[in-house]
Amino acid sequence: MVLSTADERTLIAFCVSRRTGKAVVRNRIRRKCRVSLEPLMDRLPPGWRIAILPGRSWTTMPAETGTREVIRLLDRAGIQLLDGPEKQPDPSSNSTN
Repeated sequence: MVLSTADERTLIAFCVSRRTGKAVVRNRIRRKCRVSLEPLMDRLPPGWRIAILPGRSWTTMPAETGTREVIRLLDRAGIQLLDGPEKQPDPSSNSTN
């Protein structure tokens, strides 16, 4: 879900339903989403409100796959990333708990 605004900032929310699992699982998914989105933060255009609704599959998804999935979702929503080198996710921040 996306919304264009006149604001200079782009805000992103990860909405994880209780149906996805207990709090530990939901928090793990949110952390994975943040790690996957981190390499793209400098390339996001300003003025967007973005809500990402990740599923349970994000618990086992590697960060690189998550980054590609976020790019696919943004493209599908019509949000073009700004030009620039895509940073690779930091493997040390990829937690397994």
